[in-house]
Formats: sequence, C-alpha cells, structure tokens
Amino acid sequence: NASGEYLVPVPLSGATLRAIHILTEDSGEAQVQPASREVPAVADLLLLASPLQVVSVSPADGTANVALSSEIYVSFNRAVDPASLSQATVQVASQLLAGIPGGTSPLPVPGGVRLLGGGKVAAISASSNLPYGSRISVRVEGVLDPLGRALAAPVAFQFTTPQRFVSQLDPGRIEAFLPDASGMISIQGGPGSVEGG
Repeated sequence: NASGEYLVPVPLSGATLRAIHILTEDSGEAQVQPASREVPAVADLLLLASPLQVVSVSPADGTANVALSSEIYVSFNRAVDPASLSQATVQVASQLLAGIPGGTSPLPVPGGVRLLGGGKVAAISASSNLPYGSRISVRVEGVLDPLGRALAAPVAFQFTTPQRFVSQLDPGRIEAFLPDASGMISIQGGPGSVEGG
C-alpha cells in the first residue's frame, strides 16, 4: 500500500521474509511466526546498504608469465558509473623483476579502460603490450556506482610477465630469445653452431 506495507501469505510454521530494493540492491530479512490464521504477523524489514564490491579479477593475484597482450579485467557486484573510471581510480604500474637490469622503480602503464557486461566489468588495456619481465600492479579505489556510492574498500593485485633473456653458448654462440610479444621463441646460431645431420 501507500505506506510501504505488504501482505504476504506465510505458513503457521513460520518463514523468513527477504526484501531487496530493485535499484540499489539493498536487502534485509526478518523471521515471521504467525500466532494463528486470524491474526496477521507483523515484521519490519530493515534494508541494509549493499556496498559496491570487486568480486573477481583477471589475471588472478600472483599469476606468473601472463601474456604481454593480455587485458586486465575487474568485475564488480553491480554496474559502475563510467565517469568514475580514470587513471586515478584504476591504477596500473610495472616494475622490473629482481635481477633484470634497467631500474626497479615502478612506472605507470599507459592505457585505457572500458566497461563490459552491462557495466559490471572494467576491461583495462595497455596502450601497447605489457613490458617483459615485470611485476604488474593494479589498484582500484574510489570507483562509484550510478547512485554515487563508492567501492567498499580498495582492491590491489599483482601478476608477472615472462622474462626475455639471451643465453649465449660457446663455441656455437647460440642466442635464444623467448618469448616475443606474440609468444614465439626464436633461437639463432652462426655457422658451425650445431652439428650437421
């Protein structure tokens, strides 16, 4: 009715009533135990706010040897506001793995983000391939849903990309490059590097 009351048939043995707001997905539940068929039971359902949450990420945290051309996916429990997605709220950085020359300071990974799955999945693409031999760190915070409610808590995860290395063997001077951006392995050697036949 106009005052927000609902009449729901329940068995005399009792039941659990659950209400969900169709726009915000806020929900609440209450136990109902009628005293008799003639006397209706009254229950107040308090709706609790449903925070915006990250439900899954890909690649998973700690994954190794992720292909350089991979996209990064962050899935939410409901649609997000596209205007809240930016380099400030979705941060991607790369850092060379230990033992690889070139510095160890994290560097931003330029790229963009788009929404999939009815606005519930953020797909993050690097402007070019992800760097070799690096730890990729992703941090998501401050993302909003269409009603302006923020992500419940920041989410951070990491994964690594394959190393590219050169192995030189004397006297053949065989050079192995693996893998390239497409995942192909290249092995090169000069004359006499490999026995004939």
